[in-house]
Amino acid sequence: MKIIKHNKNALKNKAALTSIISNTILIILKIIAGIISGSISIISEAIHSCTDLLASFIAFYAVKQSSKPADEEHPFGHGKYEYIASFLESLLIIVAGILIAKHAIVKLYLHTNTNINSDIGLIVMIISILVNYFVSRYMYKIAKLTNSPAILADSSHLDADIFSSIAVIFGLIMIKVTHNAVFDFVIAVIVSILIILKGISIFKTAQENLLDSALEKNQVEKIKKIIEKFPQVSIKTLKTRKNGIYKDIILILLIDGNMSVNQAHCICDNIEKLIDKKLKNTDISIHMEPNS
Repeated sequence: MKIIKHNKNALKNKAALTSIISNTILIILKIIAGIISGSISIISEAIHSCTDLLASFIAFYAVKQSSKPADEEHPFGHGKYEYIASFLESLLIIVAGILIAKHAIVKLYLHTNTNINSDIGLIVMIISILVNYFVSRYMYKIAKLTNSPAILADSSHLDADIFSSIAVIFGLIMIKVTHNAVFDFVIAVIVSILIILKGISIFKTAQENLLDSALEKNQVEKIKKIIEKFPQVSIKTLKTRKNGIYKDIILILLIDGNMSVNQAHCICDNIEKLIDKKLKNTDISIHMEPNS
């Protein structure tokens, strides 16, 4: 069990580090391209990537902290670090989107940056899409494998970056065809809206998890079906919550009062094993009461 946990932590650390490296490279490329081309939409993409990089650092730190075992001060472990990271990342994304929109609207109002060289921007945006696509798919795979909300949020940032890069490419092509720089400002605003919407989505998910939201309905149904396999017991209370990569499950079971403690204990052990086998990474607490 310790080996499995160690491998998952190593995978999460590697994924977070990969995101940091890719975002750093793309930021440098986008800033250079933005300065040379004079495009506000490319500069907005560079700002977006900066928030992605900061989010990656937050995810990397959260993964490190959440992997710590439970201790005296934190008997339920450190899984909440990943949800806090997702929450902070969502706020960063929203703020970045607002700043980009403000900057683009001011530039449009002042009619600045009317001479834009779109060629270098197109090359950098295509490179950005390819890099983010492969890194995002890799991170999504690791997030699902390790059930990591922080890595999943980081993967979502990169997905948002892909869509916003496509929007920037469309704007640069329109500038090249029409020689009208207004498309640069319009696309920058569209990019900011996409970023804000993605940030709100991640914010809602993180908020639910910080408030100890229950497991998904299909997972709760799996728990009930497992218990139904034991006719000697019935459910009085079933509570669940997400705790980082772990699933906390509290059960109060009604059991035949004439059954020996040893028999009841064996049933509970079997229930725990079956639930953990089905859901993985579970922390189960069972209390037994006589069925009157």
